[in-house]
Amino acid sequence: MRKFRIVLILLLIPIIMGSRCENDDENCHDRIDFLNKTSRTLYVGSEDSAILFRYNGSPYSDWYKALPNEKNNTALFNVMSGRSYCYENTLKDTLYVFIFEEDVLANHSWADVVDKNLVLQRYNLSLQDLQQLNWQISYPPSELMKDMKMYPPFP
Repeated sequence: MRKFRIVLILLLIPIIMGSRCENDDENCHDRIDFLNKTSRTLYVGSEDSAILFRYNGSPYSDWYKALPNEKNNTALFNVMSGRSYCYENTLKDTLYVFIFEEDVLANHSWADVVDKNLVLQRYNLSLQDLQQLNWQISYPPSELMKDMKMYPPFP
């Protein structure tokens, strides 16, 4: 029985340690706020998010939904295997953020969205860009974003 407890404790330690959030200070950001400054419902995701390559025809999760004139703080949450990570530690070069209109996703197949490039906006953001934006991006892009890489370009 004592052996079993020791094995159980040894197995639980990595699980407990792995479930804590790294976002402990101002130098560690595990999420980016997205502000939808329009009257339309938008969907937002990064290049590795489920919104881009796991679409199967069912409605998108509220995780990626940005309601009109509201903030979404879950779509760009840097989490893998149940653990959050600092963008400061994981972002190697560029974070690609894709924004889609709800109507486009509801009325087109995912193949059409990809083939016809029906993205409303794409931001190509560096770590320095995110820091300058104080970890908050918006659509339409704010004046602070005018010199950052995006498609279509800043108006």
